[in-house]
Amino acid sequence: MLGFSSIAQAGYILIGFSAGTVLGIKSALFYILVYVLMNLGAFGCVALISDSLQSDAIEDYAGLHKRDPTSAFMLTLFLLSLAGIPPLAGFLGKFLLFAAAIDSKLILLAIAAAINSVIAFYYYVNVIKCMYFNPAKNSAAAPKSAALQIALIITLIGILIVGIWPGPFLQLVNAATMNY
Repeated sequence: MLGFSSIAQAGYILIGFSAGTVLGIKSALFYILVYVLMNLGAFGCVALISDSLQSDAIEDYAGLHKRDPTSAFMLTLFLLSLAGIPPLAGFLGKFLLFAAAIDSKLILLAIAAAINSVIAFYYYVNVIKCMYFNPAKNSAAAPKSAALQIALIITLIGILIVGIWPGPFLQLVNAATMNY
């Protein structure tokens, strides 16, 4: 699922470049930053959880919030950011890309991307539903890598900070595109 999500996320980045404007380039660069944080977090959580459960099947995430509430919470936030839910970084990234598309009169592209976001949200919510509402098949969980957990916490803080306080990151993007 995250592999297909990555293809969609790359498509969002291309929206900014397709706009062919400074706003589009700035939006794409900002989304690349957001994309890196969201995907590092989501894939990192999946690696952490898969190692702990000894399984990659989404069905085995059932009841994860009881066995491993921290990992379930982090994965939930990363998935919601990928879906573009405020106040997480993914929301502002998608908002800026859609604004650049609309500003460049790429209305159908913006509508198609918004529809794709809704469809993706359905798949992300299914994973979250599984973790929180489906009964666990087993209650055992193996120890987890402390280094990976710390990296995930830092990444999670990143998507929260970029989503809630984007100013410094937008200034960084502005500085990077100053000559355009």
